[in-house]
Amino acid sequence: MSATSTPQNGSIDSNNTVLVIPTGIAGNPRYIADMDAMADEICSAVNGLAGNLGQSMDEVVVRGSYEIAEAVGEMFGSDGPDVDSYSLDFRMFLDDPAESGSGYSVEGVAQDGDKPIVAAVAQVHDMTADEIEAFDLSDRDDRNLINYEVLQLLEDENSLDESEREFGGSARIGRAKAKSKAKATERLLSDYFDSLATAEHVIIIEDGTDSYEHAAGDVRGQNDWVKFASKAPGEIRSVRPSGGVGGVLDWTRALLESNREGGIEVEDLTDEQEADLRERLSDEDLENVGLGVEEPAETAEPETPQDDSRPVAAEAAAVAGPADD
Repeated sequence: MSATSTPQNGSIDSNNTVLVIPTGIAGNPRYIADMDAMADEICSAVNGLAGNLGQSMDEVVVRGSYEIAEAVGEMFGSDGPDVDSYSLDFRMFLDDPAESGSGYSVEGVAQDGDKPIVAAVAQVHDMTADEIEAFDLSDRDDRNLINYEVLQLLEDENSLDESEREFGGSARIGRAKAKSKAKATERLLSDYFDSLATAEHVIIIEDGTDSYEHAAGDVRGQNDWVKFASKAPGEIRSVRPSGGVGGVLDWTRALLESNREGGIEVEDLTDEQEADLRERLSDEDLENVGLGVEEPAETAEPETPQDDSRPVAAEAAAVAGPADD
């Protein structure tokens, strides 16, 4: 069966639901070297959970990636549980302030001194004063104005002193993404959101970084991005897919494309790593990671006997015309 993407107001009612949370690069199809192997890991974990509980699972919801959900749905087939994906657009939260009260404290995505994100949007797009005034992050059309160029404005601020940053730099993007994931998790764990299935059990897909710890805290009711966090009532399990050459996760590509500390350069690749990337990636992707496309090696043309009594091969082909298919 194919997975379906669940809109924010869609209904995916179910009686026994498993929430699958891919963390770090495990949640980005770009860095999944073998999607079938990833789907197999998830299906095996769901089946193992069902066997341990002695009951079948009605539904699997993958937080974030539609592509992963689709692969899982196809692997389960028509006799397996329904498979859906659910996510929240991180751009919805770029202006969220800090909140505090009795029993809760939520960090702000937009922190003291950060301008509203519409100020960055207005630097990129030709907006009237009325459009700036009416700008609303809950409106999809307005959110779509926050494109690569707008986000690059924030990224470029990383080179400035903190006191000189207007929008908070890339850290603001990171906080918005963290909040969007944490809020999506909360909605799938809480009975309050009755338009969504409430997940009883959770399977976390680790990539080996501390992203796992954030997700584990969220599902255990230690979610710092919501006022009153919910806890998964059932089992919480984790799976760590393999990395490296021939593994499920493509750490080589992720580290090549990463600007963070710990990234690697093309010259750091082993011959095996480079050969693996060249076998799997498209020409465009090879350019993106800095490898470029290898030109075919030039081969010397064989000498043609200069016999005036007969045409050389190229001339003969031209005279004969194209061969029959």
